[in-house]
Amino acid sequence: MLRAVYRSLIALCLAGCVAFEGSPPTTPDATPVVPDATVIDGSETLAEASERVTTRFQACMMLTDFVESNMTIWAELAAGAPQGKCINCHGNGEYGFIASSDPTTFFEALRMTKILLLQYLTPDLTEGPSRANMMVNTNHLLTVGQGEGGMHSMFEPQPGLDAAERFVAATQARAGCP
Repeated sequence: MLRAVYRSLIALCLAGCVAFEGSPPTTPDATPVVPDATVIDGSETLAEASERVTTRFQACMMLTDFVESNMTIWAELAAGAPQGKCINCHGNGEYGFIASSDPTTFFEALRMTKILLLQYLTPDLTEGPSRANMMVNTNHLLTVGQGEGGMHSMFEPQPGLDAAERFVAATQARAGCP
């Protein structure tokens, strides 16, 4: 339980745990509006880089990539009894995780709510702030799939991880998208 609390606190600190305010930066099938990524004096902190790449990635996301990557496979993954499929507990974002079979609902939740996105993806800061980008949150998803120390039913996350990798690659294929 303590591990889950620490992981949540770290995610909150790194991401700021805020959704977009006002109008969303793009519509699901529109050309993304990518915020300027220029760091003028090179003094960006890891926390600032994390916020920057997460926000930019959300702005770059496109519904067509999400659908073509088959991200809704997460809704169909089977966690053991009595829960069954992931959608049964997480279809509307319950417990801080969303796994919906409706691609628009799922996509919009990730695009508008950083804490939900960060369950699937995480900033890669291993090469410093100037080279930060997004990557699949593989360690977290594997830990949850292994039962998270008895706090979650076990399930096989690999089909979902594969979909997330395809989604990240498709999003990052556009110029200026981390």
